[in-house]
Amino acid sequence: MLRIKGLSKAEKEAIEEVKNRLVKKYGERLLLLKLYGSKARGDSHPDSDIDLLAVVKRDSLKIRDKFFEETYEVMSKYDFKFLICLAVMGKREFETYKSGNFSFYRNISREGIDLWPKTKKSRHT
Repeated sequence: MLRIKGLSKAEKEAIEEVKNRLVKKYGERLLLLKLYGSKARGDSHPDSDIDLLAVVKRDSLKIRDKFFEETYEVMSKYDFKFLICLAVMGKREFETYKSGNFSFYRNISREGIDLWPKTKKSRHT
C-alpha cells in the first residue's frame, strides 16, 4: 500500500488498483506512472483530484481510451467519491517536455512520486 500523507485509505487503494490494472494489461507499453499535483505534494483539499501521469512507448487514441476506461472503472468502484485525472503521453512527447524544460515537466520532476516502475529515487512508495 502507498505510504503518502494526505491520502485517504480509499484513495491509496484506488491509485494502487489503477496502477495494477495498467501494469497487468499494458505493462509492456507502460514506461512510467507517476502521482503528481497536490496529492503528491501533500497539500490537497478534500475535493482535490488525483493527478496521474502515464508515459507509454507510443501514444495513440486507442491506448488513451483503454487507460481512461481502466481509470473510470476504478472511480466507479469507489462511487466517484474522488476524481482521478490521468494524463497519457508518449515517450517522444514526454522527452520534448523534458528537453524543453517546460513547467509541466519541472513540476512532475520536482513533486512527482513514481508508482511504476519503482526506482531508487521513488518517494513514499
